[in-house]
Amino acid sequence: MNDLRYYPSYNIAQAARYLEIKPTTLRSWFIGRTYKTNSGIKNFEPPLELTDPSSQYISFINLVEAYVLNTIRKTTKRPLREVKEAIAYLQKEYPGKKFLLAYHELYFDGVGIYAMIDQLLTSLNEHGQIHDKEIVKRYLKRINFDTDGYANQLFPVTLDKNIEKEKLIVIDPYISFGNPVLLNLGVKVEIIAERIRQGASIDYLARDYGAKKEEIEVAISWFNQHSTAA
Repeated sequence: MNDLRYYPSYNIAQAARYLEIKPTTLRSWFIGRTYKTNSGIKNFEPPLELTDPSSQYISFINLVEAYVLNTIRKTTKRPLREVKEAIAYLQKEYPGKKFLLAYHELYFDGVGIYAMIDQLLTSLNEHGQIHDKEIVKRYLKRINFDTDGYANQLFPVTLDKNIEKEKLIVIDPYISFGNPVLLNLGVKVEIIAERIRQGASIDYLARDYGAKKEEIEVAISWFNQHSTAA
């Protein structure tokens, strides 16, 4: 497949830093794990599938799926078993489609998981029950989608965790090999942080790039937070 969104680009530790997820958790979501019980060793079946099963690197599409799954877990407090059931229900509605957590027709309201199926808001946790209430939040507002319905840009949240905040940093598989960059500049946040380490000031970099000081500050703080080994 020539679509860079599906190319294995990130190792587990790198992706875990970007998503602020424990590497062991992220690995288990894609590769699975074994665990001990009183009746012996059992296998944890991963809820997500690697776009390239021959590699233990994850793709941009995988990165988005993990972002969505992590958001569902933190926001709806649904156990992983119910999330798996929701994914299975969605797969029945879209036979042949894969990687559906990176697909655009998903919503949440802090309690349940929903999809627009045949132009109807359908609960994936209530066996297809139709809802007409307004969804108060869309975690997908930090994801952009291509014409095929699958994600093509992810805007990671910044230090204040405000998902409503302006999108300043983007992860795009077609920009800088999928490394985080400042949206308006296309410059890797790593480069900006490195120039600061070399002695450049925030004011100087803002003038040099024709950027706002806030953009430079966000790039530096985001890189510093996510560059430490998880």
